Amino acid sequence: MRLLIIDDERKTREIIAKQIAKMNRTEAIFQAGNGAEALEVIGNEQPDAVITDIAMPVMDGLEFIKALRERGSNIPVVIMSGYDEFSYAQAALRYNAVDYILKPVSPDMLSNIISNIEKHIMLSRINERNSKESFLNNLINGTIKTAREAYGRMELFNIPQNSSIYIIAYIHALRNSGEHIPTSSFSINEYVHEIKQDGITAFPFHHDRINAMIFLFENAIPRMALARISELVHRMNSDLMNKHGIHMFFALSQPNPSLLQLKASSMEAVTVYRSELDFLTDIRVYRNIESDTLSIFKETEDSIDTSIKAITEGGSSYRPLLSKAFSCMSDFVKTGNNDWNYPLLYLIKEAEKAISTVPGDQCGDIRAILAEAKTADSLAQGRYLIEDAAAKISTLFAKLKESSVKSMIEKIKETIKKNISNEDFTVSDAIKGISYSENYIRYIFSNSEGMSIKDYMIKIRMQKAFLLLKEGKPIKDVAEAAGYTNQRYFARYFKEYTGMTPSEWKASQK
Repeated sequence: MRLLIIDDERKTREIIAKQIAKMNRTEAIFQAGNGAEALEVIGNEQPDAVITDIAMPVMDGLEFIKALRERGSNIPVVIMSGYDEFSYAQAALRYNAVDYILKPVSPDMLSNIISNIEKHIMLSRINERNSKESFLNNLINGTIKTAREAYGRMELFNIPQNSSIYIIAYIHALRNSGEHIPTSSFSINEYVHEIKQDGITAFPFHHDRINAMIFLFENAIPRMALARISELVHRMNSDLMNKHGIHMFFALSQPNPSLLQLKASSMEAVTVYRSELDFLTDIRVYRNIESDTLSIFKETEDSIDTSIKAITEGGSSYRPLLSKAFSCMSDFVKTGNNDWNYPLLYLIKEAEKAISTVPGDQCGDIRAILAEAKTADSLAQGRYLIEDAAAKISTLFAKLKESSVKSMIEKIKETIKKNISNEDFTVSDAIKGISYSENYIRYIFSNSEGMSIKDYMIKIRMQKAFLLLKEGKPIKDVAEAAGYTNQRYFARYFKEYTGMTPSEWKASQK
C-alpha cells in the first residue's frame, strides 16, 4: 500500500510516518504539509490511501477531501483532528471518509487505522472487479445493445473507448508436469492483472466459469494485434512458470473491429477452447491463422529493431540489416497478408523515436521523408524513402558521435589540467562520470591524441614544470606544483622525459 500523510506540523507527520513504517505494511509513505501540496503529490505518486489533518493553512483537510471527490477520486481518506467537534465528523461522513480519529494518535490506533484502510481497499477492488466483470459479461452475452450504453460504462470503469480491435481469449492452465488444472482450481485474477501498455489494454475475467481475457488495441491491424498477444502470453507464461510452475494456453477469437460483436467473438474463442488442443503453442486462433505468419511478423519486428540500432550508431553497417528487414516485410506480404504497411509504419515509428533524441532542429528533412513514407502505396516506394532517410540519420548520428567524442576528450583534458598538482590523481579520476567503458575511453583518447591518457598526464605535468622552471622557481616547489611530492621521483621522471635533470634543463634555458 502507498500511503500519503498530510499535516502542517512536520514533526507530527514524521512521527506518524515512522510508526506506520515500523509495521511493514506499506510499500511507500509520502508526506504533505497542506491540502494543496497533497493534491500535487497524489497527481505524481498515486497513493492508495490518505491520512489527513483538518486544521491546515492554504487548504485544510475538509477542503482537500472535497476537491479530491470533485475530481472523481474515491481514494480512501482517514481524517484526524485535535478537535472533538460533531460538525467535523459530519463532514467526514459526507465526503465518505473511512474513519475520523482524534489526536494524539497512538501506535495501536494507527495499526487499527491501517487495518481498516486495507479492508476498504480490498473490498473496493473486489467490488470494482466484480462490477467490471459483470459489464464484460453483459457485453459478451449481447445484453448491452447500443454503443452509447457500452461507452458510458467503459468510461466508468476506465476502459479505453477508442479501440480499433477487440479479441476474446479463453484460457486453459496446466502444471509444468503436463497435468490440466481444473477451472475451479485456477482463477486467472489471482495470477494476471490488468495490462495497459503501448496501445494495448487487457482485462482478466470469468465467463461461464471459464478463465478469460479481453484484449483491446488502439490503432492496430489484425496481424499486429495477434503478434502482440503472442508476445504478451509468452512473457506471462515465463513469469508464471518461474513463480508458480503454471503454463497457460490461449484460445483466441478472430480480431474484431466492433465492440457490439463480442458475442460472436466469444463463440469463436469457445469453439477453439472446446476443441482438442495439442498445447504445443501458447495460442490458437479461431480458423487457425497460420502460426508461421506470426513467426514471420515477429522476425520482421526484430530485424527492424536491429537495423534501427545500427543506423543510430553511424556508418554503413546498417545497410545489410535494413535490407534483411525489408526482405522480412516482403515474406510477410507473400503469406497472403495485405498488411504490408504495418511493418513499414512500425519502422517509421522507431526511426522517429530515434531522431526525437537529437537536440535542436537538425531533423526537419528526415521527418519530411518519413512523413512521405507513411503514405507510400507500395513496399517498394516505402523502401526507397526509408533508405534515403536511413542514410541521412546515419550521417547525422555519426556527426553527433564525433562531436560527443571531441567533447569527452576535452573534458578529460580539462579535468587533468585542473588536478595536475594532485599526486594522487589517476586516470580513473580523469574519466570519472563519463558514461562509456574505461577501455573504450582509453581507446578513443589514444586514437585522437596519439598518446595514452597516462602519457598525456605526464606531458601536462612536464609542461607545468617547464613553465615554473623558466620563472626561476625552486626545483622543490616545481616538483610539488607538477604533482610530485618526492623531489627524487620528479627528477627521475623529468630526465626520462627530457634527457636532462631539472637543473640541467633550467641552465639550458638561460
